[in-house]
Amino acid sequence: MKERILPILACLAALFLTPRLAAEPALAPDGSLMQSLRFEMEMEDLVREAVLGNKEGAALAAGLAKPGKLPRVLFSDLEQLRGVVKKAWNALYYNGDIYISKSRMLRYFGAEGRQEEEVDWPKLRKDLKRKKAAAREMAFAYVHELVHVRQGQNYPAEAMPEVESEHEAFLLSSLYFLEETEKDPSLLARHAVEPVYGNKKKTTFASSAAVELFLVCLGKKGYKDYLENIYRGAIAAADGPVDGDDPQRLAFTRSVDALFERAWPGLWLRTAVSGGGAALAAGSYPRALRCLVPPAGEGASYGLPAEKLVELSALGEKALAAALAALRAGEKGDFERHSYLFREMEEAHRRLGRQLPADIAALRPAVYARARIFYAQKAAAEPSAGWRGYLLNQEQYFTER
Repeated sequence: MKERILPILACLAALFLTPRLAAEPALAPDGSLMQSLRFEMEMEDLVREAVLGNKEGAALAAGLAKPGKLPRVLFSDLEQLRGVVKKAWNALYYNGDIYISKSRMLRYFGAEGRQEEEVDWPKLRKDLKRKKAAAREMAFAYVHELVHVRQGQNYPAEAMPEVESEHEAFLLSSLYFLEETEKDPSLLARHAVEPVYGNKKKTTFASSAAVELFLVCLGKKGYKDYLENIYRGAIAAADGPVDGDDPQRLAFTRSVDALFERAWPGLWLRTAVSGGGAALAAGSYPRALRCLVPPAGEGASYGLPAEKLVELSALGEKALAAALAALRAGEKGDFERHSYLFREMEEAHRRLGRQLPADIAALRPAVYARARIFYAQKAAAEPSAGWRGYLLNQEQYFTER
């Protein structure tokens, strides 16, 4: 009887759950695929619930063509979606749905890399606490894509230069993440340490969101320049010829610029103080320096209260002292972090118009010579374009200065 029923269930699932089954194998004899699908639908509900429980998320949902009706969440190995995965990392918006990396989702449950029939789906389905925690973090990636959904509903594709569309997505998803960290400060504390090449396999949805948030510490110009450098060359062909007089394109660009002007001062200060403070407490001194030692006059240019800028300056001096002590203590077997800290220490002193202490400056020739070889060798052997770009950027820094 079971042998007769299972094929019927598979057909029904294919009819009513497509595209959930688009990249899946036929229904396994032990019913694991149906258990997997039930688990994914439960996770989908929890992700949407998390989004609507956040003020920024609820505002995004309210701005959709059908207010409050969130796109479906589909879990997939993103490389199976042809032609749309070159820029995908955690999630992507495609054909009306938001896809989230299934392998990264399963990482939260210790099941990454397992075959469907090897996963104890009933056990995973019962673990509500872990499911809610995982969904909360997956929502960070979902919200970034949700911004693109709203953009597509309000403007035709040709009216949205992708650089500006990513500016908006990064900014709004960072506001969403920051709100979550203020509800639960431990969230930022757990991800305050900057991910480096040595622990690249530990990346999660939350650590990726933290990376995006800490970009805010580059300052308004640095933030925009960084995103433009990422996207401009990669998608110039996709954008096609730019009609600077197209009224819809101008309207979209102006709306993004207005959002930046409105949201930026508060976002920058909140990120600098809370993010920089968390990084300092966690011993992530490169991030602490970037957040707490801004360019002279950066905070004042945003019209922020003087007492807040004094608080930031005091934290900056603490970060400088702690970072100098770490450099003087030596690399302790981790040259990557040591060289990265040296780089950020140099940049912090440049921003302040100060000279490096003599003993730190004396380390420069040896650090630079070794870093050029270290990063070049790592980059030559790295298959991932994203990580190779990071390594080449480090090599370039230590070569050109």
